[in-house]
Amino acid sequence: MSSSKLVWIDLDNLVLMEDNPNEMTPEEFQQLIEEMAIQGPEKTMPIEVCYSYDGRYFVGDGYHRVKAAEKLGWKRLRAVLYTELTPEDMKILSFKRNRTRGTLNPIKEGLLFIR
Repeated sequence: MSSSKLVWIDLDNLVLMEDNPNEMTPEEFQQLIEEMAIQGPEKTMPIEVCYSYDGRYFVGDGYHRVKAAEKLGWKRLRAVLYTELTPEDMKILSFKRNRTRGTLNPIKEGLLFIR
């Protein structure tokens, strides 16, 4: 995989993937919030990002962690920054990861690659 580094990124500088195909029930999302509250930002699994075309960071993996962090009032998260990947590359990475560990919405899954 591409060159990467672990960084802290402000939530305001993140671009989330439209129509994230990975879905969580409200109960699963609440459980994620509770787990993250216990772990704190320092021990929460890092999200995965690359540089966005607008100078911010495109989130390829971690959509729900970002949303949970916002609900918890956190200002930033740890992230693995892939310095040589594009947002399109990150969509493919997200697709592969979500196929193995998430519940995919087939319509949103298809939309992922036509945008």
